[in-house]
Amino acid sequence: MPDPNDHSLDWVGGVSWTAARQKAARGSVEDVARITPLIDRYLSMVDIPTVGRQRVMDVCGGCPQVPAYLLGEPEHFATVRAVESESGPIRVVYDPTSSASVDAESLLKRGAAAAAFVLALSATRPVELWVTSSIDGSSVPMIRLGTSPFVTSEVAFAVGHVAFARQLIYGWGRVHTGYPGWWADWMSHGDPDVALRRAVEAQPDDVVLGPATQGSPSVKDPDGWLQDTVRRFKAQS
Repeated sequence: MPDPNDHSLDWVGGVSWTAARQKAARGSVEDVARITPLIDRYLSMVDIPTVGRQRVMDVCGGCPQVPAYLLGEPEHFATVRAVESESGPIRVVYDPTSSASVDAESLLKRGAAAAAFVLALSATRPVELWVTSSIDGSSVPMIRLGTSPFVTSEVAFAVGHVAFARQLIYGWGRVHTGYPGWWADWMSHGDPDVALRRAVEAQPDDVVLGPATQGSPSVKDPDGWLQDTVRRFKAQS
């Protein structure tokens, strides 16, 4: 892929296209220092309940347990029941796409908060992390960054640094999907977070962190944005 050398380094947080490729592959120790002090701040926010499936014994069900029946146990049927848990697996989908007018410094703060939130969440439960993008084109990119435990330096760059989107995702989009430099059509259909959930076919138990438009809460107040995301998630659970 050619170096899309059509913007200033200030707009991409001072990281060239070549350096962005290297950091995406190997992680960025420099960005870890921005993120680790924030992790403790979000540990109190990650008590997010999800619904899992657990095998329990009951008076009726699809699978009788003969030993329990012979012992006279009234609850001798095995069944599967939905159980709420704050330590069950959860999927996080993060969109680093932003309006071109949002400065890199604001996006670095937003990204650092999102990365710290994901790492704090992974300290208490298994987390599957995806990065997507609301760029216009022939498809919605979905990048699976893996399942916890994470390599902190990789999350620090892929989620925490503006260059991952503005250098790598946008560059990929221009070459492979005909990305013309503007938002996907579905971004204009109401709330961007709701539109993104629909575009990536998010499940009710998925945490979706949507894109950054000029003046959006995730740009003005990343802490408040994450707190509101958690409140809305708990309200719909």
